[in-house]
Amino acid sequence: MFRFTIRDVLWLTLVVGLTLGWWFNRRENLAEMDRVRATLALEERKNQTLQAKNSWQQQLIPPPMLRGESFKLKQMIAEIDPNDLSNELRSAIQETAAKEATARAELERATRMVETIDDQIERSKVRP
Repeated sequence: MFRFTIRDVLWLTLVVGLTLGWWFNRRENLAEMDRVRATLALEERKNQTLQAKNSWQQQLIPPPMLRGESFKLKQMIAEIDPNDLSNELRSAIQETAAKEATARAELERATRMVETIDDQIERSKVRP
């Protein structure tokens, strides 16, 4: 039959302890990596939403309106006598106003999406 000395039992205890320590540490590291990946995915979604929001602004709102000059443009349009305008120019003005309203609605929707993603990121952060 096998005879085990105290030294053999101590070696076995050391090996089992190191193995368990390594295994628990690895499990914690994997869980942390999963949390980081989830946070990165949310950040990526946030960045994509911000890029989409910026592209909507550039495509739908003319650059002068982005620089705060929309008031001047509206003032100039208000000074034009509507009776002198041709039908084509009237429809162009109405179309521009409709595009501006659509752009503002899209901008508000994108802003709400960014705020929702920010809330999700804040809730998913690991608190020490």
